[in-house]
Amino acid sequence: MKAQKIRSVKEASFFGMLGGSLVFALINFMIFFIFVLALSYMFISSHENNLSKVLIHNLSEKQDRMLNISQTLSKLMEDDITEQQKRLFIESSMKNSTDIQGIFLLDDEGIVKETSENYNNFLGIDLSGKDYYKQAVESNENKTIISRSYVSQQTKKLTLNIVTPIMKNNNVAGMTVILISPSIIENKDLNGMEYYLIDSNGDIVFQSNEENTMSKEDNIKNSIIMEKGLDKSNAMIYKDKVSDKFVLGIVRKEPITSMYIVLQHHILGDKVVLDGLFIMLAAVILFIFIFIIILAIRASNIVTNYVNMFKDEVKKISQGNYEIKLSSKYSHEEINEIIDSFNNMAKRVKQREEELQAYNEELVAANDEIKTMLSTLSKNEKERKEQYLQIIWTMVNLLEIKDEYTAGHSKSVTYYTEEIVEKLNKDYGFKLDVDRIQIAAILHDIGKIGIERDILNKPSRLTQEEYEIIKTHSAKGYYALKDIESLKKEREIIKYHHERYDGKGYPEGIKGDAIPFGARIICIADSFDAMVSDRPYRKGMPVEMAIGELIRNKGTQFDPLIVDVFVAMLRQEQGGIMLQENEA
Repeated sequence: MKAQKIRSVKEASFFGMLGGSLVFALINFMIFFIFVLALSYMFISSHENNLSKVLIHNLSEKQDRMLNISQTLSKLMEDDITEQQKRLFIESSMKNSTDIQGIFLLDDEGIVKETSENYNNFLGIDLSGKDYYKQAVESNENKTIISRSYVSQQTKKLTLNIVTPIMKNNNVAGMTVILISPSIIENKDLNGMEYYLIDSNGDIVFQSNEENTMSKEDNIKNSIIMEKGLDKSNAMIYKDKVSDKFVLGIVRKEPITSMYIVLQHHILGDKVVLDGLFIMLAAVILFIFIFIIILAIRASNIVTNYVNMFKDEVKKISQGNYEIKLSSKYSHEEINEIIDSFNNMAKRVKQREEELQAYNEELVAANDEIKTMLSTLSKNEKERKEQYLQIIWTMVNLLEIKDEYTAGHSKSVTYYTEEIVEKLNKDYGFKLDVDRIQIAAILHDIGKIGIERDILNKPSRLTQEEYEIIKTHSAKGYYALKDIESLKKEREIIKYHHERYDGKGYPEGIKGDAIPFGARIICIADSFDAMVSDRPYRKGMPVEMAIGELIRNKGTQFDPLIVDVFVAMLRQEQGGIMLQENEA
């Protein structure tokens, strides 16, 4: 653990006051900053709202002029004017409106018959497959339409068309197509600002800064405010996906084409404003910091003076000098109250010291008596425990009268069980009750008292019927001890020490963690000793073969963890202390 840095009171009070003041100053500064931002937002949004109205008004005027041009030209075409008159009207329309990018005249099959001079290479091209041509033909009436935006093959820029059918005898005999320039949205009064014309799908049609223009495919579903929604007219702050800058923008619907005007103001785009703002903020921060430093120094000096005064007096008390008399004539009421309390404390400490001295002498004498008493109790407890175990072993010896194998077997099982429990507690962090599991190991076969001697000492293998009788010994051991309340947990272990980990044991067929942990330990110790011990009808296994059987039945008959612990102990002790003690 990292040691805490020790500071003087002066240093701690200085930095404490400094930190607290900085937090207070930061909170006030943030409130002021948010207030300024809110005012800026209101001012800019109001300004942009007015500018968007100007844009819409100018755009509507331009569109009205081009709609009139398109409708007038279509009307002239219906009157069969001469080729020279057509050419003259087309070129004059181009000169009088810089927002017209080009003009086409189509026949009734959608073939380009006349164009403005800059589009002469389109003469004879079939445009009947265009959406705007199909829409005009299907309407079969003198209705001007505005096409969707697309990338012009000629200019490689986004454009849209104003299309008016040429009607003769109530049939479409051709149509005029006016290509609108991307500069239609430009307004000299808004120089330096970003503004866009967007269709209802959110695709950018025209924009003020052509350098940022992307292809139509890139714009689809990826325009500046599609995520925010085109139906909102309030100013919004968002990151423009075209310019990749944070902006404050406003959206307005354009009434003629049902498209939208988006006006944007780059929040961090004005370098002069930003530099001025940063300089002002730096000056304010510097002033606040200097003020806080001076305030912290003064406050820390006041605190340090008082602390040094009390430190000197406390030092006297620690040296046994209780004659303290501080004067309570300071200018701070709280300090005077502390001084009065300090003087009273010194008197009480002196009185308490005298009382404690007398108590200490009494405690020393009482402590000597308690040590003598504890020593006697410990000796008596040890004797009672030894007598208790002797009685239990006597019960096992009574069983030996019927079954000569049981007594020696119980000692071996008890030994192995104790070793396993101690290993689990010491190396694996378990907190098992050694004494209770030890007693359960000693008495684990006590139920065999209720089994006939002929079956217990049969020199040959047991029949199935005899084996079923033997299997009752665990339950009989449980019921033999049922009236001894102090052995409640031990008899539970005895009852289940023949249960298998996979649930195929007896007497109840429980499995896994449902089997008491002590019973799982005794089960392994019991099985191992049975395998390595000689019986009238067979010779005991070698230790290594018995270990192999434990491993083979791990997870089915035996608890895997206990097997691993016991096998490791056996292999470590094989030929050593553990087996030697067993043989002894």
